[in-house]
Amino acid sequence: MTEKQIKKLMKKYLEGNLTKSEEMILERFDSTLFKINIEETAKVLSKNGPVQSPVGRSYSPPKPNSRQSWLAIAASIAILIGIGAASFTSWWQGTEVPEVVQVVKTTAFGKRMMLKLSDGTKIYLNSGSTIEFPEHFVGNSRKVRLEGEAFFEVAKDSVKPFVIQSDNIQTTVLGTSFNVNTYEENSEIKVSVQSGKVKVNSPNEGVVLGANQQAVFDRKTKAIHKATILSNDHFAWKDGVLQFNDLQMGEVVKILERWYGVSFSFENQNIKNCHLSATYKNDPLTTVLESIVYTKKGLAYQYISDGEIRISGMCTD
Repeated sequence: MTEKQIKKLMKKYLEGNLTKSEEMILERFDSTLFKINIEETAKVLSKNGPVQSPVGRSYSPPKPNSRQSWLAIAASIAILIGIGAASFTSWWQGTEVPEVVQVVKTTAFGKRMMLKLSDGTKIYLNSGSTIEFPEHFVGNSRKVRLEGEAFFEVAKDSVKPFVIQSDNIQTTVLGTSFNVNTYEENSEIKVSVQSGKVKVNSPNEGVVLGANQQAVFDRKTKAIHKATILSNDHFAWKDGVLQFNDLQMGEVVKILERWYGVSFSFENQNIKNCHLSATYKNDPLTTVLESIVYTKKGLAYQYISDGEIRISGMCTD
């Protein structure tokens, strides 16, 4: 790290333009900069006028509430009068500001993806979803952002919690497996825990979940409540399984649209209220449709065009 680079970094701090990673590096040498340069500071200042030398005094790092003030003083001294640059350059030698590269992965309708993050965490990304995460985690937490649905197998780290930001919900864990469903078209966001413990916070309140528990956040009322998971259908999708447990047809077709990359329409809206219980594993769409109309005798389906399907008839639940 050259003197020029150091001064540039400190100048960015004074201007308020530091990135998170640069700010973290600057904080690392907060008190160290003063320890190394205190004698050099006295020498340089004494050349420009009378000064009471601080040489021989003991140094105490600034209190937490004065950290930013000390950083500003350190940066000002280094930039304006260039003192001690050579001293702390050697301390910085070989230490570059880490560039935190953000990775964004998106799955189209009909596609799914499994990712492994730098900490060993596995993420199963469902269709029509987007996940954003750093190439390498830095700092005291592991933060990612999710739109859509994903199943997480979080690598344990008691020091760095894993945090998922999804719309108005923040999910925090240390190591566990759970599912987050935050599709925009749904009226609720659901966090379902398979193992371990998860903390889920909304803007107004929070809940702690254990295995086989679920947090349900209502997007309209902003209320969050805890429920018990009675089936495995919240997790089955990551293994290629579509599991419908007494689900209304209106919800079924939303899942099928994302899963197979098609669109559905209804001859009449009453069909949306039809209930379906079924399980499919890696089955083609035609097999699923044939199964539905076989189970629900009054229903029929028709391809309007490539990728567009009309459901007609009457539901006889």
